[in-house]
Amino acid sequence: MNYYVRWDNPSIVLYIICGFIFMLCCYHYKEKKIRNNINKNTILYFMPVLVVWIGIAVFRLVTLEVGGTDAPTYILYFERCLEFNLNYNMDLGFALFTKAIRLVSDDYHVFFLIYYTIIITSIIYFVKEFIGVETSIIPLSISFFLYLRSFTSMRSNFAIAFIMFSIIALKKERYYICFITAIIALLSHTSSLVYVGFIVFYFVNKDKNLRIWQSILILIVMFFAGTLVQALFNNGSLSFLSDVGSGAYASYARRSIGKNIFLNYSVSNIPQLVLFLALILLRKKVDYVISASDKANSKRIAMLRTMSYYDFFVVPVIFVLSIYRGYEYFYIARLLMWGELIPLFNGYFTKGSKKIITFLFLTVFVVWMIGRVEATYQTSHLMPYIFSF
Repeated sequence: MNYYVRWDNPSIVLYIICGFIFMLCCYHYKEKKIRNNINKNTILYFMPVLVVWIGIAVFRLVTLEVGGTDAPTYILYFERCLEFNLNYNMDLGFALFTKAIRLVSDDYHVFFLIYYTIIITSIIYFVKEFIGVETSIIPLSISFFLYLRSFTSMRSNFAIAFIMFSIIALKKERYYICFITAIIALLSHTSSLVYVGFIVFYFVNKDKNLRIWQSILILIVMFFAGTLVQALFNNGSLSFLSDVGSGAYASYARRSIGKNIFLNYSVSNIPQLVLFLALILLRKKVDYVISASDKANSKRIAMLRTMSYYDFFVVPVIFVLSIYRGYEYFYIARLLMWGELIPLFNGYFTKGSKKIITFLFLTVFVVWMIGRVEATYQTSHLMPYIFSF
């Protein structure tokens, strides 16, 4: 049977349901946390997510037209990665990961099973680490979108997973684990360098409350830093990094030449801008919550805010270098930050209208996800979803 890329209503319903499953698991976990009745094996609260999400990813049909644009390439690489004269431009970290699995099995479903277990585990543990008892779970209804992107961008999502592991370790002050996982992320996708930089940014700013003029200054510095790196890419000065000087990375960097960051601002980067503006608008309230919270919650919220700031500050860099998947790196962190802001927004409304406001937030997030899927499903081959066991 021949399949072709097309909009598919059952597929988008499936993706929304997957997001709601995760949201409900988070609600159950949060309720147990409120009652101080947490099972030691907390992963059990997310077992429905593990079973459903991994099953959907591992047993999807993958062809040249459906199942993810780059997925057939990764399957082919997996099947041939042990060949001596194989010529694939694959980042070292992901190449070693793939070859290690290929030594054990030649079935790409095993490769998918291990890969997607890592992806979903990183999301679950990141949410567990950064969700609070007052956090709204509404934004987490669209967490599946990041997972869906891994159907095509497997390498960058692998790096994103280890960035999240690194930040979890950073929060727990397990710096050696933070360093190791950051290196794995960097070796898996070169663009991770932009987000590994958050570790340095965090140490410099963790005890500071950035002012607006400082934010503007950082944005200007980031733009010029991106322009400098773009020039280094284009003249081959960074060719030691996975042939970025003459390969795909240099090609990406050239795409923004002659473009205006304001006129060509990517729709995918609008969430960073909106969240940054919301943080500015609710600055005093967020400051109060941080100061009034216990040490653990204060650190958690402050760290999410710092991540959200950094995510916005690097927009000029990802624009100049055309890192069009850059918005995915701190995607879950942004959702969790919105989870902290929604209760603050609700504070402006009466008790009777809060349910309506909550429903409106849920609608906005779901509509946004549908819009992003609609904008990317053709180029990424994300529809129709076809189960193939």
